[in-house]
Amino acid sequence: MDITLANGFRSKGCLDRGKALFDEMLEKGISQNLVAYSCLMNGFCKKGLWREATAVLQTMTDRGVQPDVHACMIVGLCKR
Repeated sequence: MDITLANGFRSKGCLDRGKALFDEMLEKGISQNLVAYSCLMNGFCKKGLWREATAVLQTMTDRGVQPDVHACMIVGLCKR
């Protein structure tokens, strides 16, 4: 995922567009890295959408990307 583009969508509050881009790239077989997943989770958490952030974490692990402490903290703190 183009992190700059994703971060732009997230920073402007356009999570739906960022998520759509993310999903489209996954469908095309373009794998994502830890930074891309963390960026998306962080955006959802900032909007209070912890279920969506948790779903991204699950997708990440299902696709073989190992979360680091930071990624787990994002979702953990989001639920509070």
